[in-house]
Amino acid sequence: MDLIREGRQPRQAIGYLPDGDMVVVNDATHLVDQGPVAVTVLSTRPTSQGVMVFARLASANEGATEALSNLR
Repeated sequence: MDLIREGRQPRQAIGYLPDGDMVVVNDATHLVDQGPVAVTVLSTRPTSQGVMVFARLASANEGATEALSNLR
């Protein structure tokens, strides 16, 4: 997933899943517009527009598949 802009809170970055759900990634503003990143999902929250996903950057020992599998 690509991070495309800064979030409302300090150090947050925003990206979107292919289905349009928004992903808020903590401590990731330095990666905005830097290409795909792997994240670990911390929680999800249903909204009227879809699901809002809260995540952190995946650690080196977590693969992108494992990290995104926590989403659904």
